[in-house]
Amino acid sequence: MVVGPGGRAGARNRPAGGRHQGPAGASPEALAAQLSETRTRLANLQSSLQELDQLDQTLVDFDPEHFKGDIPEANHGSILTSLSRQVATGDAAARIALAERVSELIAQNARVTAELRQIERDARAILLLQETFISRLEEAAVQQGAQKPDSRIISAATPGKQVAPRSGLIMFLGVIAGAALGLGIILVRRIRQSAVPAGADLEMATSVPVLGHLRLAPIRQRSRLAGYLSTNSTSPLSEAARNLQTSVLSPYADAPPQVILCTSSVPDEGKTTMSIALAQSMAGLGRSVLLVEADIRSLSFREYFPDNPDGGLITVLTGGTPLGNLLRTDIRFSIDVLMGERSTRSTADIFSSSRFPDLMQRMRADYDNILIDSPQVLAVPDARAIGPPRDAILLSVAPAITSCAQLAQVLREFSSVNLQVTVLVISDLGSARKQTKAGGQAYGAYARYYNV
Repeated sequence: MVVGPGGRAGARNRPAGGRHQGPAGASPEALAAQLSETRTRLANLQSSLQELDQLDQTLVDFDPEHFKGDIPEANHGSILTSLSRQVATGDAAARIALAERVSELIAQNARVTAELRQIERDARAILLLQETFISRLEEAAVQQGAQKPDSRIISAATPGKQVAPRSGLIMFLGVIAGAALGLGIILVRRIRQSAVPAGADLEMATSVPVLGHLRLAPIRQRSRLAGYLSTNSTSPLSEAARNLQTSVLSPYADAPPQVILCTSSVPDEGKTTMSIALAQSMAGLGRSVLLVEADIRSLSFREYFPDNPDGGLITVLTGGTPLGNLLRTDIRFSIDVLMGERSTRSTADIFSSSRFPDLMQRMRADYDNILIDSPQVLAVPDARAIGPPRDAILLSVAPAITSCAQLAQVLREFSSVNLQVTVLVISDLGSARKQTKAGGQAYGAYARYYNV
């Protein structure tokens, strides 16, 4: 079979069209149909090539003189057969025409064969690309189906409401916390304002000079205080007592105070330690010193001076025993101690009678200094009853225990009986664990003074 120009053009256009078919968005079914069509076209091309090969072989081996029969191919076979018969009759022109026609057909078939083989290669490439594309498309379809969620909308979502954080509750708790914080700050400021100031601030608040600052002694038992003071003359407590003695006696060089009342606002402010340390310091100057325990409700001298004679201050005031028989001399200090003792009578009445001032007047002739350890001012009225025969009043103040209100009340208590506090002594001797807040009708801090 000989393919003419029209057949070649159609054969070239079909594969070329096949290369541009199959858009990227085609479905697998369309691509499969196109692949089947391409395969059919490729088979037809292969059949055409075989026919052309046979025709070429016939033309190459064609001998007009010995030709018998017809040449196939409808387009060119009749011409060649006619020319061959004319050549057989001895027509020289027919021989030349036949030779030219055979040469032309051989050259034409060679060109068509080359074009068909190129078309075959293009068809095979297109077939391979289509198969690869279909395989990738099928893989993508499988992956898309695997990733597609297996879900569906049952009903439309309804508008929700806020569950957390709960703004109203948070705001309410914030207001409560802010109010609690504010009250705490106010309370702390009130506590700081109620605490006793120190040094110059204390003098400005009370108009009373601060002339001493007693330090804590490193002892655990009160019975060791006298021994500590006698063997540690340069200790902080001894030096502080010496400075206090100088401050109390020096301003009155011509007539220094002889009878000195030592007291405090509330318990545990160190008034007894102040009395003993000041007595020891005065005795160190060679002065004769008498230490009187007028705090007969607590009787704490028994812990500082264990060896006590029978009787004491109450016995002297009642006139039962001479004073000399009731004095206790402490050889460590070289001071005399008049101990207190219990009484069935009201202690305020005992000190308010004329016997106590008379006793102090008699002892002035025998001692250079008389130190009276009296009860706390806010606990009982004894200190105001003992006060009249005094020359000076030393008030021990512990900032860790005493409040401004308590200190002001003490000054008013003394002022009500025409007594004035002479000196304030800041004390670190009070125990911070016993921060007593006396006031109102609460007498728990002074219970031992009323259990007589």
